[in-house]
Amino acid sequence: MRDQETLEVDLLRGHESDPERLESLPTATVASLLHLRQSEVLQYIQSNGMHKLAEFDLEEDRVFSAFKGGPMLTFGSDELDLDAEEEWRKRLNRKLEPNPTGWHSTITVEAFVVPIRSAADPESKGLLHPLLRRLQAKRLSYSVFDLPAVKAIITYKWTKYARTRLMIQLGLFICWLLCFYGFIVAFQGEDLSHSLMELLHTARGRVTVGLEIGILLCMLPFLAIDMTMASIYRLQWICDPWHILSTLTYINQVAISGMHLGRLSVKSEWLTIVLAVQCIILLFRLQYWSRAFRATRFAFADVLWEVICDTSWLLAFLFLVMGGYAAAFHITFRTADKEPEGYGNIWKSFLTIYEHVHGDIKLEEFYSAKSLPVFGTILAVSYIFVDGFILANLMVGVIISSLDRVMEHADAKQMVARAYLIDEVENTASLLSVARSYMSARRTEYHPRYVHVLSVHEEKLSQVEEDQLSRQLGKRSAKRLQTQHRGGVHLGSGSEGEEGTTRSAANGDAGVAGGGMQVEALLQVQADLKRVLKQQEDLFQLMQARSDERDFHSLDGGSEP
Repeated sequence: MRDQETLEVDLLRGHESDPERLESLPTATVASLLHLRQSEVLQYIQSNGMHKLAEFDLEEDRVFSAFKGGPMLTFGSDELDLDAEEEWRKRLNRKLEPNPTGWHSTITVEAFVVPIRSAADPESKGLLHPLLRRLQAKRLSYSVFDLPAVKAIITYKWTKYARTRLMIQLGLFICWLLCFYGFIVAFQGEDLSHSLMELLHTARGRVTVGLEIGILLCMLPFLAIDMTMASIYRLQWICDPWHILSTLTYINQVAISGMHLGRLSVKSEWLTIVLAVQCIILLFRLQYWSRAFRATRFAFADVLWEVICDTSWLLAFLFLVMGGYAAAFHITFRTADKEPEGYGNIWKSFLTIYEHVHGDIKLEEFYSAKSLPVFGTILAVSYIFVDGFILANLMVGVIISSLDRVMEHADAKQMVARAYLIDEVENTASLLSVARSYMSARRTEYHPRYVHVLSVHEEKLSQVEEDQLSRQLGKRSAKRLQTQHRGGVHLGSGSEGEEGTTRSAANGDAGVAGGGMQVEALLQVQADLKRVLKQQEDLFQLMQARSDERDFHSLDGGSEP
């Protein structure tokens, strides 16, 4: 086995001096790929991650019914090269009944296979877990998960078993939410002077205790899952904002249950504060699962975290400026008798300044003040200009720019969210002997050697079919789909900040790696460039003719027409 892996590594490394040798390699294993450098792994996944098996026509109604808004269909098999057309027709005919739409029409589809053997295996044996580890270490771009081969593996695992497990987790979390908010309602009229035994003798007390026990029972599976993932990812898991949020929910819930059931400081304000905080962060945590679905993939917690990271220095400078003005207003009006109000001490002064962060201060309070009216008015005007006109608007612009950047890779981030949930399902299932033995018995179904893919041939779609497909896939343009599924994206190997975006086919050294689609893109760029140069040449000749005409009239003594 070790000799076989060594041989595969040698074959893969051969592409440094002989690119044709890499292209002729029919298959590779995940273990052999991981022996290479990251740039070589990504190049191999991009160039050879999808191997075309067949191209054929299917009935239009079967195609649109089968895809159901997704970019591809998948199934697993231990066979690499099979009769793809016959297999796909058999699967679609078995699952779908024709749905006539007025006339008979066909759509061209393409059948591919991911030739990386055991790429769909669980945990570190497969391809997803190593990619996620690199992503969490900020050694990988989100765009890697938009590569057709990686997307095919995620789609297969998601539709095969991960989506069902996710729905179970989501249902359990909703039970947690319902129990918690039911506890909040029942807790409002509870007699806080009762002991636990006295509480259980009342109907309201039995309801609150029962709901709290339900909360703890619903929380335990999630605590076990997070502890398992923390033992695998360790420091990377701790630094993830979603896991910080989940840890806060566990700490708050333990504190709430301890104080309520133990009757410890029940009358104190701390229980009220913890309950209020838990109401908010539980709803934020709900988006951890909802972001994996297209309709609810906008995760506010993710966006908020990235925007804060992008604007952290400007935000810190804004608060420093506000703190400086708060101190200045306090010093100026510290002896004033309630004119203007809100500057009696530093803390009140800062809150007043924060309340008027957009510069909506009433100047009448300052120029009519008894203490330093002129200086106070100048100070207020300068604050309106610096904070209201400059910094606040600059912050809005930076936030809008950051939101554009965050939403730029929305599709890839949805794939990442699904990959994390898949990895979570696989790693937690491996700890349960029943689940592990069940999945091992159905290895071919859950973790096949190869993943087969069916996608629509966008180049052969009519305009109407292209628009219909674009609407079903989230109103994305067919040109973007064509780039993703026929040639992939060319990725860099830098950190997350160096986003692995599609490289232009005009770059000669990157034109070959992208396959046929980049050659077509190169020809299109060349044609566009020739057309622009021709327009510039015609414009230059027209300007030259006008200049010659003016010179002629000047020499002739006439006036310019």
